[in-house]
Amino acid sequence: MASDSPEVGPLLKRSNNVYNPTGDDISGAMVDVTHLKSIAEASAISYNKVNLTGNAFNPVAPAGGNPATTLQIFFSFLNQVKWTFDAASGAYLRFQDKADGTGNLFSAADRLDEKQLAFNNVIVLFAKHSVLNSQRTLIDIDLLYTSGKAFLFWNGQVYPIKWTTANGNYEKSTGRLRPIRFIK
Repeated sequence: MASDSPEVGPLLKRSNNVYNPTGDDISGAMVDVTHLKSIAEASAISYNKVNLTGNAFNPVAPAGGNPATTLQIFFSFLNQVKWTFDAASGAYLRFQDKADGTGNLFSAADRLDEKQLAFNNVIVLFAKHSVLNSQRTLIDIDLLYTSGKAFLFWNGQVYPIKWTTANGNYEKSTGRLRPIRFIK
């Protein structure tokens, strides 16, 4: 993590702090890569193997799509994101604010190659959550063993779907966990 707040810090049971050399960049953080292996080994937790097949992407679009070339998420005046569908690339381009309260959105770029972040699909899910600070920038989202509604934005269309992390017959019969799954 790149620092914490008094509200969040005590909730982080296993974490490592990394250095943020650019105080004006809320997502800027650095860690010496030579330390990553030792951090990972020190943080390793032994779990049963996780079944990741639920994350396989179905190349066939679900039924019931509607046109959706722009998606804007306004969670608070310090937390705004916009996605715009680019038909030429078939991807949603990401824009975000700088958490400065102006509401101005800027192209979100990959720091390694400076290309704008672009994704073939975007999923927005609705979940029970608690706001942890007055600026509404720290959120605790309850995704454990539950489910809810979601929207899949794909190829300029939006589809109503559902998400789940609830244990089902598979988990009960195998003892193996699956991560969040998206279903029609």
